[in-house]
Amino acid sequence: MSRFAYLVCQTAPLHFFIMVPLLYDTDINDSRGKPTPAHTATYFITNMNFRQCDKLLEDYGETFANDGFCEFGFVTSDPMKQIRADRMKTVTIFGLDEREASQVLDPLGIPEVKSLKTAGDLIGPDNPAIGRPACRNGITAADFVFGLDHDFELIKNPSYGGDPSLMFHPDGTLRWT
Repeated sequence: MSRFAYLVCQTAPLHFFIMVPLLYDTDINDSRGKPTPAHTATYFITNMNFRQCDKLLEDYGETFANDGFCEFGFVTSDPMKQIRADRMKTVTIFGLDEREASQVLDPLGIPEVKSLKTAGDLIGPDNPAIGRPACRNGITAADFVFGLDHDFELIKNPSYGGDPSLMFHPDGTLRWT
């Protein structure tokens, strides 16, 4: 992600995003008025330069990358370029031309792949998985989003999205089905 940020920030600012699940948020109810689990909220840090992106990844990237709940990445809008790690931590890059993609991936030894089998392909009702929050230096992704004192201003996206494949277990873990 840092190499992507370096390349893209040469021509446009980046916006960091992080999507975190909400636990039975009272503002989100099903058609019968009951709270629904595992909706997500998306938060942004806008107009970042490379130094800010690199600092964010240095301080919190390992936590985000190992967290079984969050999705995160960087996006720019003109033209739209994006790198994102989903909750299975499959990293996807959009919007780079072949030369730009080579500048990001080749130094890391990552070849282009047309068809990729991921953890998401292996998880289902017969092969469930458990996600847990990652913690580094006592900080989780939720701490970052919900009030940890840091140098970044998070802006909450007012719309919510839900994912019916996620279920919170009473022990606080997130289960994929």
